[in-house]
Amino acid sequence: MIAALLFAAVLSTPPTPAPPTPGPAVPDVLSSDPADIARSQFVAFALDRVNPSFYADAPDRAKIAEAQRLILQTGRIKRIELFKRYDSRYGTGYAYRFTCEHGTLIERFTLKAGKITSISFDTK
Repeated sequence: MIAALLFAAVLSTPPTPAPPTPGPAVPDVLSSDPADIARSQFVAFALDRVNPSFYADAPDRAKIAEAQRLILQTGRIKRIELFKRYDSRYGTGYAYRFTCEHGTLIERFTLKAGKITSISFDTK
């Protein structure tokens, strides 16, 4: 009876979401291609390997932890698409939609003078 209950408990435990598909390793040099930046920063935040030298002002620990939580909930990357490019006082902005196994995330970032001047991850 106890064995049957333990077996039922194991079967009813929800699976842990898989981490995003890492693709290439997190680079040591910031790419000039916005699509490469989007993917590499998605992975860098997921793996907690954010390179502060890529940023005009490096993201703080709380921002990295919150982004990591969101990213790890989505699972493996299925598709990445640019859906918005814009100009702002922070530089040229990009918004990429990451469609993953367990949801969709939007990564927005701006670039100016070879540095990421802002970055955010959210579900809308």
